[in-house]
Amino acid sequence: MMSLWDALRMNMMISYQELVRTFPKSITLKTEVWRSSP
Repeated sequence: MMSLWDALRMNMMISYQELVRTFPKSITLKTEVWRSSP
């Protein structure tokens, strides 16, 4: 059985990976929009 700490740590790692994966995308999107606007 997993301990509460193990579950918490796993959840943190997963959310961190999600953040890292989605953050650069939003940055590039904003930059593209800013660049394409006149």
